[in-house]
Amino acid sequence: MNQTPKAQVLVRQAASLLQQGFSQKAQQAINLAFQQGATSGVAWDIYAQACANLNQVQPAILGLKKAISLDGGRLDRALLLGQMLVRAGQWQDAANIYQQVIQQDDSQAKAWFGLGESLLGTKDVERALRCFSGALEREPDFPEARQRLAVCFLEKGEALKALRLLEKLISDFPDAVGPKVDYGEALRQANRYRQAQQELEKLQNHPVVGALARRRLVDVYLHTGEYDLAEQFLDGMDEVHQKEPDWILQRVRLDNIYGRNAEACERLRFLLQSEPGIANGWKQLMELTKSPLSDGELSCLKEQARLASKFRRQSTAADFHFALAFHFELTGERELEFQSLEKGNNLKHGLIRFDFDNYLSRVQPSRECYSAENIHEWSADSKARPCPAPIFILSLPRSGSTLVEQILGVHEDAEATGESDFAEQAWFALTGERSLFSAPELHRQMSAEKVEKFRQYYLAAAAEAGFDTRKRLVNKGINNHKFAGLLKAAFPEASFIDLRRNIMDVAFGCYRQNFASQLFSFSMDGCAREVALFYDNMAFWYNQLPAQEFHSLYYETLVNNFEPQVRELLAYCALSWDPRCLEFQRAKGKVSTASINQVSQGLFTQGVARWKKYEAYLGPMMDALRSHGLEPLRD
Repeated sequence: MNQTPKAQVLVRQAASLLQQGFSQKAQQAINLAFQQGATSGVAWDIYAQACANLNQVQPAILGLKKAISLDGGRLDRALLLGQMLVRAGQWQDAANIYQQVIQQDDSQAKAWFGLGESLLGTKDVERALRCFSGALEREPDFPEARQRLAVCFLEKGEALKALRLLEKLISDFPDAVGPKVDYGEALRQANRYRQAQQELEKLQNHPVVGALARRRLVDVYLHTGEYDLAEQFLDGMDEVHQKEPDWILQRVRLDNIYGRNAEACERLRFLLQSEPGIANGWKQLMELTKSPLSDGELSCLKEQARLASKFRRQSTAADFHFALAFHFELTGERELEFQSLEKGNNLKHGLIRFDFDNYLSRVQPSRECYSAENIHEWSADSKARPCPAPIFILSLPRSGSTLVEQILGVHEDAEATGESDFAEQAWFALTGERSLFSAPELHRQMSAEKVEKFRQYYLAAAAEAGFDTRKRLVNKGINNHKFAGLLKAAFPEASFIDLRRNIMDVAFGCYRQNFASQLFSFSMDGCAREVALFYDNMAFWYNQLPAQEFHSLYYETLVNNFEPQVRELLAYCALSWDPRCLEFQRAKGKVSTASINQVSQGLFTQGVARWKKYEAYLGPMMDALRSHGLEPLRD
C-alpha cells in the first residue's frame, strides 16, 4: 500500500531506533507514522517488536496479527506471535502457531522450544519434555531449552537429571540467575536442604528472581521445620504475590501444620474458585476437610478433567482423575473410584512409556557385582574405621518406610534423612554417572579403595545437606534394596531393616498413588514387576549375607503390636529405649513423601488389608503378580 513520504521517513526512523535498543522511542515514532498514514506490514512489525520489548503483550499480539493479515505469516512473525501468546497465557493458540511452523519446517529449534513452553503452560510435562529435547537435538547450544528441560524434570520429581543440566548451565553462564533459582529448587527436591538454602538466600533480594527465590526458600523452611521463618517470608510477600497460587498453597500447608484447618480450607476454596485447574488443590481440600466435595465442587472438578482431555493436556487430565478417585473413595463409591484410577493411570502410562525390561537389564547386572566375596573384600578397610553406622530401610514404596523412619528419627542418637540421594551423589562423585544403574560395568570395576571413597562421599553429602553425621542417619530410599551390596560394603557396621507388607497392599498402594517419579506405578504390570524385583533382590542379598545382617519387620505386625515391635527395632539398631519413639507424630516434621498425612495422624492402621475392599477390581493385578512368581493372597 502507498504511504506518504513523511510516514516512510518515520517508519525508517522507528526501525533505526528499535535496532539501537530504544524501544520506547521507536514506539513513539511508529505511532506518529500511523498518524501520517503508515499501513505496511513492516510498520506493524516494528510496532509489535517495540511493544514486545516493553512487555506490552496484548498490543504486540494485535500488531503481529495485523502484519500477518497485510502480507503473510513469515517465520519471524510467527515465532514472535507464539512467544507473545505464551506470555499472555494463551497456551492453545500459541501451540497452534508453533505446530504450523513445525509442519512447514521441522528444523526450527525455536518452534520446538515454543511448543514446549505452550505445553508446559498447560502442565503437559511429558510432551513439553519431548519438545525441549527436540529443540536441543536441532540446536545443541540452546541454553533456554536446557533450562526448561531441567524444569520439566523438576515437575516430574527427577531432581538428579535436573541437577546435571543446571550445573552445566551455571558453569557455562555464571551470570545467568534463572538457572540458579531452578538449581536451588533441584537441590531442595534432592533433599540437599543446606545447599538449597545457601543458593536461594544468595538470590532472595535479586530484583528479577528474588520473589521466586523467596517462595522456594519457604519450601525449604517448611521441610526443615523452620516454620517461623517460613511464616515471616510468607507475611513479607507483597499483595501481588500473595494472590498467586504458589503463595496460597504454601500458606495452606503452614496453616495445616499449625492446626489452622478452617483458615487453610477457606484459602483453598478461594484459590479453587479462581484457579480450578489446580488438580492437587482439590485433593488437598478433601484431605483437610476429611470429606468429599460438594455437588458444585464435584461438577467443577469433572469439568476441569473434561477440558484437560479436550485440549489434550493428558498429564493434567490424569491428575484430575486421581483427584476424582479420592473423592469417590471418601463417598465409598468403589466402582467410580476404580474407574477414575484406571483413567488417571492409563493416561500417565501412555505418556511415560516406561521400559521395565531395559530397566532390569541395568539393575540386575549391577546388583550381581556384589557377591559375598566381593562385599567382604571391599569392606575390609572400612571395618577398622570408627564412624557413624547408618540405618538403611530396604523396602518398596507404600510399605510403611516413612513410619519406621519417623519412629527411629525421634531418637536422640538418630536422625531421619528421608529419601535423601546421598548414594547417588556419592556415586556421581566417584564415577561421574548420576544414576547407580546407568552403567553396570562401573560396578564391575569396584575395589576396596573405590568403596572407601564412596563411603567418604556419602558422609560428605549428608553433612553438606545439614545432617549430623555423628548420629545414626536413617535413610529410607526406595531404591536401597537395589544396591544394598554396595551400601553393605561401604558401611559394614550399618543396620539393614528388611521392611515388608502384604504384596497386594503394596502393589495396589503404588497404583492408586499419583507418583511423579515412580514410573513403574502407572500400570498394574509395572507395579507387579517392581514388587517382584524387590523380592528377587532381597533373596539375592540373603544368599550373599547372613540372615542376622537384616532385621525382618512386617508392617502389619508393627502397627498391630506396636510397642514390642518398636523395642525390638531399637534393640537391633543398638539404640537405647526411648518412649518418644512411640509418639513419633509429635516430632518436628520433615516428612515430604506421599505418607505425610498418615504420619501426622499418628499410628495409621486403616491401610492394613485395604486392597480387599477392591478385590473385585484387582484380578489383573493378581494375575500380574502370579505371572512374576508371587502369590498375591499370601500375607
